[in-house]
Amino acid sequence: MDLLTLMPLASLMVISFAIAYGLWKLKKWAWALSFSLSVFGIVSGLAVSFMVGFTESILFQNVPRLLIDLLVVFLLLTKDVRRAFRI
Repeated sequence: MDLLTLMPLASLMVISFAIAYGLWKLKKWAWALSFSLSVFGIVSGLAVSFMVGFTESILFQNVPRLLIDLLVVFLLLTKDVRRAFRI
């Protein structure tokens, strides 16, 4: 792997770690960022599915991502989680 391939992966790893750390420490910015990224994932996943069509490969790629994003949004909006993050 060359440097151009590793830089985006390393950046994504650092951002993911920062969000995970913020969630662990119950930071409001981490909650907001996680919620925003999950909603963006749902919207973009549905948009891709509708634009490309519901082929078998698209369903196998997008449905698990959509379900995980929906689960994250659901969990972030529960009463106990919102209370823990003081939102």
